[in-house]
Amino acid sequence: MALAHRLTDRDRAIISDLGRLRVLTLEQVARAHFTSRSSARDRLDTLRELGVVDRFRPSTRAAYRYVLAWTGLRFHQAAVEEERLSKPEFYREGSDKPRAAPSRPAAEALIGRLIANPMRAHLESVNDFYTRLAAASRPDPTVELVRWHSEAEATALMGEQMLRPDGAFDVEVHAEFWRCWFEHDTGTEPLTTLTAKARTYRATLSHRATTLSHFGDKADPQCLVIELTRPGREANLHPAIVHLTDRLVIVTCTVERSTHPLGAVWWVVGDPAGQFRRFAEIPTEPPGLLK
Repeated sequence: MALAHRLTDRDRAIISDLGRLRVLTLEQVARAHFTSRSSARDRLDTLRELGVVDRFRPSTRAAYRYVLAWTGLRFHQAAVEEERLSKPEFYREGSDKPRAAPSRPAAEALIGRLIANPMRAHLESVNDFYTRLAAASRPDPTVELVRWHSEAEATALMGEQMLRPDGAFDVEVHAEFWRCWFEHDTGTEPLTTLTAKARTYRATLSHRATTLSHFGDKADPQCLVIELTRPGREANLHPAIVHLTDRLVIVTCTVERSTHPLGAVWWVVGDPAGQFRRFAEIPTEPPGLLK
């Protein structure tokens, strides 16, 4: 692709994020990949001129949303297929031949469906947490964000049809690897639905850990991270799920508190109300596994 020589490593990272996460605002791109909004805006303008990205606004007062344009989608598809075909055949999904790149009409249709998608606001909120976490971890010496997984990627990692995480992220905390499963709760569903989801996480992850132990392996530390939009709902959730912490670490935070997600903003389920820990202080083992 003739475009390749004009793209920097950072451009490729932006394309990967937009390909996997579907939509990002200028602020979110700046957090994840730049040190200033002006630098992000200048580079996004260049990528628009190259036909890599496009943008839209839900309303005249709303911030622009950036998405991959047809050229960007083709470049992203090529990168995904190159990575897929480089895997050993046993781990490779699908055909041994590269999948076809999307046509221009198909790319335009994808953007149209995204604009009209009633779940777009929820997707943007999930992506907002990711970019805040990316920005906070970049200068932090104790926490490294190894990878953020989109909803589709997290669902594939979970391998459980009853669970569709909003995302997942791999981190190294004091050089120890662990995986966090992310849920963004807007309060539109009954609290019992969120409680049932947490119960399914506990059952699935504890079963996975038990299975690995039978083969002499140890599962990486796992954590369920729940970000809520309503403080009152957070307070009601804790007593409803505290019994699940015998086998699973669960932490919560409100959107208002999580402006800096590595700070002392996390309420570990089982801790007293008002006792917040820094992200690096979250325990990696639930009480039931420490006995």
